[in-house]
Amino acid sequence: MLEFFRKYQKIFFIFVTIIIGISFSVVGINTQMVESTPDKQIGKTINGRPIYSKELLVLRQLLSHSLFDTDRSHWPHLLNDGVIEKNFLETGLAVMLAEQYFSYLEPDLKKKEQIISLFKPYTHPYDAQLSCRAIWKNYSPGLLEHLEQLRNAGLDVHGFSALCQLYLDQLAFPKEALQQVLHFQEQRAGVPKDPRLAEIELSLFGFKNVKDWFGDRFIHLASQFILNVSSLAEQKKYQITKQEVQTDLLQNVYKGYKQLSQNKSLEPSQAMQYFQRELQVLGLNEADVINAWRHVMLFRRLVLDTSGSVFNDPLAQKQFHLFADQSVEVELYELPSYLRLKDFSALLKLQVYLEAVSLEQSKRLNLPLEFASLDHIEARQPELVQKKVEVRLSSINIEELAAQISLKSTWEWEATDEGWSFLQTTFPELKDSRQTLDKIDSRSSIDQAARLEMVRQNKELIVQALQQRPLETVELPLRKKPLAQGPYGSLLTDKEFTAFLENAPLGSIEECYSVDTNNFYRIELVGRDAQKELVSFEEAFQDGTLDSILDQKLENAYPNIRKGKELFLQANGNFKPFYEVKEQIARILYEPLLLAIEQEYIKVFDDLPGMSKQLPGMFYCKYRLYGFMQSVKQQLELGAELNLPKQWELISTSSCISRSQKLDFPTEDWIEIPVNQWSPISVGSLGSLAFAKVCSKGSLEEVPLEKIEQGFQFLSFDTCRDVMRHLLQKIVEGNCIVFSDKEL
Repeated sequence: MLEFFRKYQKIFFIFVTIIIGISFSVVGINTQMVESTPDKQIGKTINGRPIYSKELLVLRQLLSHSLFDTDRSHWPHLLNDGVIEKNFLETGLAVMLAEQYFSYLEPDLKKKEQIISLFKPYTHPYDAQLSCRAIWKNYSPGLLEHLEQLRNAGLDVHGFSALCQLYLDQLAFPKEALQQVLHFQEQRAGVPKDPRLAEIELSLFGFKNVKDWFGDRFIHLASQFILNVSSLAEQKKYQITKQEVQTDLLQNVYKGYKQLSQNKSLEPSQAMQYFQRELQVLGLNEADVINAWRHVMLFRRLVLDTSGSVFNDPLAQKQFHLFADQSVEVELYELPSYLRLKDFSALLKLQVYLEAVSLEQSKRLNLPLEFASLDHIEARQPELVQKKVEVRLSSINIEELAAQISLKSTWEWEATDEGWSFLQTTFPELKDSRQTLDKIDSRSSIDQAARLEMVRQNKELIVQALQQRPLETVELPLRKKPLAQGPYGSLLTDKEFTAFLENAPLGSIEECYSVDTNNFYRIELVGRDAQKELVSFEEAFQDGTLDSILDQKLENAYPNIRKGKELFLQANGNFKPFYEVKEQIARILYEPLLLAIEQEYIKVFDDLPGMSKQLPGMFYCKYRLYGFMQSVKQQLELGAELNLPKQWELISTSSCISRSQKLDFPTEDWIEIPVNQWSPISVGSLGSLAFAKVCSKGSLEEVPLEKIEQGFQFLSFDTCRDVMRHLLQKIVEGNCIVFSDKEL
């Protein structure tokens, strides 16, 4: 073989040289062809400047990803500091674009609508109360409201507005915070860990960036809007240098890295390295990115300068604040937090509670002043009558003790007859031979099972560990139908344990009690109520009691409600699962309630804001307790003494309210109300209702400079929306948006 190569080596060298030469020639020619291909003009801006395909594509690519992307497993995109988020979503410009060009956006939004309809928020497999919905209810109630609005409206123009609000809600309460709360509550509840929780996708709908949320077509529209406004800025002689653009992009990198890394900082050389690496990830060159970001900076500068110029005059600012800071001293009456019906589910839970506890089943919407006897309530809903028992307890999960057992001790125990018998029973694949133990793939899980069993058999070890734990004082509810959810649900559903709570002498101690052989408790009986009591709406709402009552009621009604109704049929002819049609079932079952709320609304406001029985769930939540508030207000106006049950009492506070103050409910008109007069009932967001008696007028004081600037920022923000609306109208009238699908 070597002899052959030596003989013909000259021929091989010549052949290889020719091939290499041809390759370089072809590559060189091809490169020249690419570089010499002119950019394609696809349209014109509002003032006639050409829009080129390449600059639009680069800008779209830059806007599709930002600092706020939720996918942390990939390269973070820090060059874009959130143009869509800050300049389109927060200002309302995104909704304005959707209103003008909805037919163009609709194909993308229909695809999103399918994904949204299938979305199911995370629920812990061992405790239904550990869920995304429960956490959102406490930490981000607005998110739940907007989620319901979106699902009720679908992705029409109104639904698009809810989609924008949902995106901003997720920015305010990101998935990382949601995951931390879930982990914390999982530990506190003492339930087995869900191994999926560390890796499961908690982002809403699985969307990870603005492109996922709003689609290519929306990014296409936003990019062209920026190019149009940028050209207007250039016409007005705005100038931004290449160095300014580079500085702004590097500032985005510095700030973005600091935000994502919890205040760590970058060296200048590292920032430059990141900048170059980001260009490679995006597949863009520096000149194109700088040109695209220059358009963004021109767009921002023109909009902000125009909106900011409205109140550049300090005297005008001061006059504005003299108006905005007018205030009144009032006696404020508002619903307690648990009666603020934040979603349709909360409305239904209140209704099932009232049905269970009311002395008479009234068709009116007022809250009952008298309740049925405890015996009657217990017969209707045994979950709503309880006796409180006070205990001091400590707890431990055997996994904590198992982790302290060495591998050597584990293997020694496995080699004993007792250990081997346990393993054969638990793992049938081990058969009869101990030799298979070393060869089996799941040896680590076998060892863990062995350690847990070693702990279970060592009661003395468990008792010692429990005695070393601090005791926590806890009130446990004893009910005929016990609560299965919550940190002590497994204990309260155990008959032997409830018998101990009900009958054992005070001071009795259970040293090592367990229901499931995984969680062990040391329990000391401290006190026990002599009489039963009614579970309040607040407690039943928070501990999940009303969730189970409502679900049971709706599930029982489903077989009759679905008869002859195509609404409840799947494409294959089968009935839809309960969880998919829960709200539709409730709307049919509680139709009389919804009609009563509508009639109450018509008495006060004349006309409904939509079709009867088809209004959003939040409408019924807002006005369910309006009549109750009216009744209380009338009694107060007459000077009558209120005799409300404690759980229906309003929160009363003395407050100073100004025009510039932001509350959960509107109060702007209260400033004009004369002293000693009453305000109308104010309907706010998330189920808040309030009214007030004006006690005195506030005095005007010298306005601090900081407050002037703060008010100026608020006003500039509103003016910014007006500027955006004006610019968009000019762009629409000039037909300056290109709709070619080839550019997508």
